[in-house]
Amino acid sequence: MRSKLILTSVLMMSASSAALAWDSAAVSPAQANNVNVQAQQQVAAPAFGAPAEDSWGGIPTLPLEVMQAGDVRFINGGVSDEELAQLKETNGDYNLHLLISGVGGEYVGDVTVRIYSGSTPVVAVADAGPYLYVALKPGNYNVVATSGGKDQKFKVSVPAKGSLKKNISVAN
Repeated sequence: MRSKLILTSVLMMSASSAALAWDSAAVSPAQANNVNVQAQQQVAAPAFGAPAEDSWGGIPTLPLEVMQAGDVRFINGGVSDEELAQLKETNGDYNLHLLISGVGGEYVGDVTVRIYSGSTPVVAVADAGPYLYVALKPGNYNVVATSGGKDQKFKVSVPAKGSLKKNISVAN
């Protein structure tokens, strides 16, 4: 009990010291701006696969991450021009290409896509879209897209060569 009390006291003293040090090290707006400028100057032209600026010249866009669920690979995204370019580059690596949109053609978020082989789950992707590319074994699959608590179900037949492209319109 005594060691626990001492440890708690030391932690509290450390937190108080850190708060005091922060207060005494006030940074002027000019210094803060200088730090921002230095950080921006350190951002150089990105190498292939490195973050790139978005099409508006603003916040850097990170490369899309290839995800793995068992032996199924997938990539999800496509909101920015850079993400679309990355998807086009990897187009041939995936044999199921899903485009997820609202009934009016607008991009929607908060869509969960689940793919089944028969009744066996193969992969589930939360926040899917607008593009979801999946590398599956050739065969027949059941796809369920859930948005706003409503399921849209359909069947797909993934080819041995080439790819299948499917548009999914969900109620938002």
